[in-house]
Amino acid sequence: MPIRDRQPFYAALQRFGSLRKALARHFEWSRDGRELTWTRGDGTAFQQVVYTIGDTQTRIFATMEKQPAVAPAVRRSFMRETYLVPEFPAPEALSPDRSWLASVQHGDLYLRSAAGGVPRRLTTGATDDVAWDLETMGVDPWSPDGQWLFANQMDRHAVWRGVRTRFDTDGSVRVDHPRTQRAGMPIDIVQPHLIPTNGGPVRRIHLGDTGDCFVRLVGWLPDASAVVFLRFSRLLNQAELFVVNAADCSVRAVLREHSATFLRLDSVIWGGSTGCNLLPDRSFLWHSERDGWKHLYLGHLDGDPSTALTQLTLGEMVVDDVVRCDAKWVWFRARVAGARPYDLHLYRVPLAGGATQRLTEGEGEHDVLFSADGAYFVDTFSTPSVPPCSVLRQGDGAMVIELDRVEVNAQLGARWTAPEEIVLTAADGITALHGVLFKPPGFDPSHRYPLLHWVYGGPQMRIAASAFMPRGDNDFLHHALADAGYLVLVIDARGTPQRSKAFQDLVWRSFVDHVVADQAGALRQLLALHPWIDGRRIGVLGRSWGAAFALHLLAAAPGLYRAAACTVPGFDPYGGLIYEPYLGLPQDDPRPYQAAEPWALPQRFDKQARVLLMAGTLDSPQQWDLQRMSRLLVEADISHQTMVFAEQEHVFEGDALRFHQRALRDFFDEALA
Repeated sequence: MPIRDRQPFYAALQRFGSLRKALARHFEWSRDGRELTWTRGDGTAFQQVVYTIGDTQTRIFATMEKQPAVAPAVRRSFMRETYLVPEFPAPEALSPDRSWLASVQHGDLYLRSAAGGVPRRLTTGATDDVAWDLETMGVDPWSPDGQWLFANQMDRHAVWRGVRTRFDTDGSVRVDHPRTQRAGMPIDIVQPHLIPTNGGPVRRIHLGDTGDCFVRLVGWLPDASAVVFLRFSRLLNQAELFVVNAADCSVRAVLREHSATFLRLDSVIWGGSTGCNLLPDRSFLWHSERDGWKHLYLGHLDGDPSTALTQLTLGEMVVDDVVRCDAKWVWFRARVAGARPYDLHLYRVPLAGGATQRLTEGEGEHDVLFSADGAYFVDTFSTPSVPPCSVLRQGDGAMVIELDRVEVNAQLGARWTAPEEIVLTAADGITALHGVLFKPPGFDPSHRYPLLHWVYGGPQMRIAASAFMPRGDNDFLHHALADAGYLVLVIDARGTPQRSKAFQDLVWRSFVDHVVADQAGALRQLLALHPWIDGRRIGVLGRSWGAAFALHLLAAAPGLYRAAACTVPGFDPYGGLIYEPYLGLPQDDPRPYQAAEPWALPQRFDKQARVLLMAGTLDSPQQWDLQRMSRLLVEADISHQTMVFAEQEHVFEGDALRFHQRALRDFFDEALA
């Protein structure tokens, strides 16, 4: 069929992309906690709004055509090498007195004066194989007195190297070999250190054997006397908490926890939550799923490793994050099992033990911002179909005033149809699965619409939206494809987080089967419920792990799906160590890896199936996956297209991002015609 005009689709991407700016409110508290200011707008005009504690209403103190400019940040970014990611922009670490910024340059640690001048080198001798790493995202490596930095020396000499090819505009070709930590193969040997910022000798923290582990900074004690960090086993099934005395670098183990499956998700590897929060009195909050749900436990840094923790939260609850603590209470966000298990609310519980209190009302996901003294907080909440509303509450949850309610008609148009939250049943016939169905503008149930099934399937995160705010490029794409006339289904199968430990443990040693059964089964239920879904025009698409599951679904349900689109495909289960927490080491038991391999799938495809493969030239593992799968599709005589995006990594950017999104629409327009 003729390819449709691309401009309306580009306009839809831009419209939904700008929605995030229009929805953002950027609340800010005054230092004394008595005044709250924010900016609101519809994309064409903006208002600066203020609320003073005790007033009965908000007031507008400025109107403008553009959003206020944000002052340039003092911090810059440095390129950090981490697991599976050879180049990643990380923020410099600002010293407590705001005079210095720490980073890694050419493998060594440097300090840059905030006032300018030549950077000062703190370490020497880095090589391509042995270099320094500095955690700066979500944690502060600086001691509170500014005398020390916590950093890791990384020995990467044995890590497998791939091949990456760059094609320059002058016709020259450059080849380099980025490191990739493959499943079952050697990974970085990590050695923690304390680095004196006055230029003295570095001090090694002696932990014994530090191979096959990950080290994550938790933080410094307020008096700068000690630093606290975690060591995770390679399979993420054991976590150890250590305290290191800054005066003599002596190490003491505080806690050790082990699980038969996995303790933490692989976000630990890249800088996600460590699951430990330090409190001012040398105690800490520990996040654990030891009773089958993710709860908060209270421990003390001076306690014995064998001493039991005190459980603070109970019941069918999944703690998300700790928001605030004082001498009496801890405020945290959590999800509770029930009809809406992914709603995220604010709670508080006494540190001395006692009943947990929910402080927020209204369905959906709640974001909160406390005043400095904790007396008040802004509560902003929404669902996938209901735009954000912001209210002011006291620290105990008591309602004060509604601050702001977002209107989206101007941005989305009168014909826009809100996404529908759906609940279907897993392949076990019992478990409820939750998702979102995006609908075309002016949705008419008397019409029949093609459907695109967006799948991810990876066990380390959910993908179905639980709030109105688009989170990123994938959410914008869902809206834009719906705008182009497609139904778009996104659902979270069993094996994903934010429910019970048992719900996620289904992925243990079995990566594929439950995802395919749940996703295909959910789609069949939807077809039986809604005659407005055109069962003859269904496609499946996904990126990274989602690309692999798209092909597994195409093979497992050839009468259900006609076409599959795979972006930056993660086909090879041996391609990264992120499989290991779920499948174990391949040398210990290769069967889970063999079951996850997609290489035999093309022989099972319907001969009329269509496949699209897309990857960037700088994304070397996925480029290898694309090339191998293309060869297998040729051998199976399956019609397919491959698109290679020059100078693009695992996440497409700029023109490549926009082009790939439109290419997806064009592919399905033709494949599902």
